[in-house]
Amino acid sequence: MDGIVKILKGLASIFLCICLFAPALWADVIVFKSGKEIQVKKVWEEGETYNCYRYGKLVKYPKVTIERIEKTDKKNPLPAFAEPVTNVPRWKCLANEPLKYPEPFKVRTNYTKPGVDRTYKSRAFDLAGWGYFDELLEMINEKPEIVYQTDRNGKNLLMESVRDAKQIQYFLDKGLDINAGNDYGMTAIMFAVQRKNSHDAISLLVRKGANLELVNDPARSIYNADKEGTAFMLAVADERYDNAALLIKCGTNINAYNSHGDTALHIACRGQVPKSEKKAEFLLKYAPSLNSQNKWGHTPIESAVEFGRRKQVGKILEKAGVPMPSVPVMFGDVRTAIRVTAREEYQRRHKTSSFPRLAFAHGNIGMGSYSANAIDILLKQNPDLAKQKDRFGRTLLHWAGEYCNVDAFDYLMDYGIPVNVQDNEGNTALHLWAEHNDAVKALLAKGADATIKNNMGRIPLHFVGLKYTPSSDINALIKMHIKAGGSLNARDINGQTPAQVSENRTFRDIAASFK
Repeated sequence: MDGIVKILKGLASIFLCICLFAPALWADVIVFKSGKEIQVKKVWEEGETYNCYRYGKLVKYPKVTIERIEKTDKKNPLPAFAEPVTNVPRWKCLANEPLKYPEPFKVRTNYTKPGVDRTYKSRAFDLAGWGYFDELLEMINEKPEIVYQTDRNGKNLLMESVRDAKQIQYFLDKGLDINAGNDYGMTAIMFAVQRKNSHDAISLLVRKGANLELVNDPARSIYNADKEGTAFMLAVADERYDNAALLIKCGTNINAYNSHGDTALHIACRGQVPKSEKKAEFLLKYAPSLNSQNKWGHTPIESAVEFGRRKQVGKILEKAGVPMPSVPVMFGDVRTAIRVTAREEYQRRHKTSSFPRLAFAHGNIGMGSYSANAIDILLKQNPDLAKQKDRFGRTLLHWAGEYCNVDAFDYLMDYGIPVNVQDNEGNTALHLWAEHNDAVKALLAKGADATIKNNMGRIPLHFVGLKYTPSSDINALIKMHIKAGGSLNARDINGQTPAQVSENRTFRDIAASFK
C-alpha cells in the first residue's frame, strides 16, 4: 500500500510541474476584408487557406477572404472558445469546416449572358442564401463570372437572394432575368413567397416586373401536386397567407390553376386546418372559385373529400363562415375507409396514429370500431365507385391490396370491380394481392390475367417474393400463378426473374425446387 501511495504522489508532482512550466497557449487575430475580427489559436498556412482552432474545432478560412493576420508575440491567455478539444471524432471536425473556394462540380449551363463559362457552383450561393452580402461582393469582384453561375438544379444567385431586397436589386442590375426559372420552373418570386419575412423582397420583385401568372414546370417538378402552380398558389400551399395577401394586393389572379386544373382553393382545402381565425377569414377571398372544377371534375370541396379530408375541410369552411355543401360519398371516402380498417396483423408496414378517423356526412358512420362493414355501407350509397379509377389509375381493389385489407376484399369483389385494370404503374389487382392465397384464388376465378406485365416488365409472380408475408403459403401461391400462365422464368426490364428480385430466402428455395 505504501508503494502505491508513493507512486501516486510522484505522478501528482510530475503533473504539477507540467502545469507550472508548460508554455502558455497563445491567440492570434484574423482580420477579414469585411472588417470582422476573430481571435483563434495560432494560425498556419496550408495551400489556399489559413488553418486555426476555433471553438475547439479545426477551421479553415480561404485566403481571399482575409485582409491580414495579426500575430501575437506575448503569451496572451487563449480564449476559452479557442481551447482545442481532444478526442473529438474526425467527422465532427470536418463537418464544421467551411467550404473551400471555389468548390467545383458540374451543373446545368444557364440561359443568362451567353459566352460565360458556368460549370461549377461556388461558395457564393451559400453567402447569398445566408445574406452575407459584403463577402459575396468580394468574391464577385475577385471572379465576376460568378454572377451568372447556376447550381445543379439551374438555380441562379437571384433566386438564392430572395431573403434580401438589396441583393435582389444588385443581381437585377447585373442583368439576371427576373422571370427566369430553374430546372423545375421555379422563379425568384416563387422562392420568395415560400419564405417568412419576405414582404420587401416580394414587393421589389413585383415592381421590377415579376410575372405572377407563371406556373412552375409540372413535367419535371420534384414537388407534389400541391406545390405546382403560380406564386400565389405556392404561398397558399405553404400556408404563407401573409405573402398570399400581399400578392392579392399586387393584382395576382386568385383563380389561376395548375396543370391538374387545381386552383389555390383546391390546395387550401386539402391542406391543414388553419390555426387562427385570420387565416380562416382569408379563405373567404376564394369564395368565387368554390365551384371551379379541376381536370377530374372535382370542386375544391370534392377534391378535399377525395383526399380523405371531409372532416378537415368542414372545419375550414366553418371557421371561414362558409356552409359545407352536400358532397356525396366519393372514391376518397372509401379509400380512406379501406386504409383505416385494415387489420394490423396483415400489414406489410405498421400503421401509425397519424391515420385519420373518418366522420362521414352520409349515414353518420364513425370509424372508431374499425369495422369493414363501413366499406359496404359506403358503396351501397354510391355503387358506381366500384368501377371508377382515381388520379393514380387505381380501383378500390388496388387500394385494398396496397393496404392489405383482407376484410375489404370480399365486399369489393361482390361489387364486380374489374380485375385486370392497370394503374399508372401498370399494376393490376393481382400484382398487389399476389402474396395472399385466398385473394389470388378469387381473382383468378374472376378472370385475372397472371401474365400481364407492369411498367417494370414484372408479372404478378414477381410480387410473390417481393411482398411475402408469414401467412402466405408460397408453395401453393407459385402453383396457382404457374397454372394461370405465370412463369418463374419471366424476366423484367432488368432481366431478373421472380427469384432474382426476391430478398426472401424461402421463396428462392421453393422457386428453385420447381425447376
